[in-house]
Amino acid sequence: MQTIRAAFFLVKVCVGISVSETFDVAIIGGGIAGFSLAHFLAPHKRVLILEREDAFGYHATGRSAAEFSFRFHTPLVGKLAALSFQLLNAPPSGFSETPLLNRREMLLIASEEKRNRLDEMFETESRNTDRLTRLTLDEALTRAPILNPEFFTSVFHDPDCWDIEVESLFQAYQRSAKRAGAIAHRKAGLISATRTHGLWNLETAAGTFSAQSVVIASGAWADETAALLGAEPLGLTPFNRTVINVDLPAGTTFS
Repeated sequence: MQTIRAAFFLVKVCVGISVSETFDVAIIGGGIAGFSLAHFLAPHKRVLILEREDAFGYHATGRSAAEFSFRFHTPLVGKLAALSFQLLNAPPSGFSETPLLNRREMLLIASEEKRNRLDEMFETESRNTDRLTRLTLDEALTRAPILNPEFFTSVFHDPDCWDIEVESLFQAYQRSAKRAGAIAHRKAGLISATRTHGLWNLETAAGTFSAQSVVIASGAWADETAALLGAEPLGLTPFNRTVINVDLPAGTTFS
């Protein structure tokens, strides 16, 4: 009887142990940054995505009015944009059934107060392309009659601008990452992180996980996440962005 009781006790203890899953890479943040990285890593690594909210892409990804342009970037972001265009313009078979880019040309306008700044932008970007064109005010009004001619004094035209179908792109990254074996958890905000024996032990609201490497893709919470991982915050500051949609006057067309 003593032997049986001891064996039964051992089984109970083993069943009660919470064994963490181990991954090659844990990505903190289930937005488009996190899932796009998982899309590329998951075919080669065991990948975990941890999202603190009830839904993936809840914050910036889900509220993005995204625009693709080759211009008006820092040099590094400009290179990344150029590399991204092939995937967005001609995605691989099975990645997305919906076109990810819709062309939308751009007019950049400035009041007299901001005219010098617009001139600087035009001169800077024109060093790398011959696609930008100065327009007269009448030419601008022909293209976009909704503009108020009393507001702007300077304008130029950029034909190389596209709308990004953000939701379609985000869903495509999710499908691709999960098909390749990535594991994703919602309601899995990071509580604490410790590193022992070459592994990160991540305590989250959805359980405990282990990973060799951790990637922070948590947007406005990146500094907060970094602090939990023992990294020095960079002083990242999230800013509001404003997009205003207006109904066009009856009969208004663009050329």
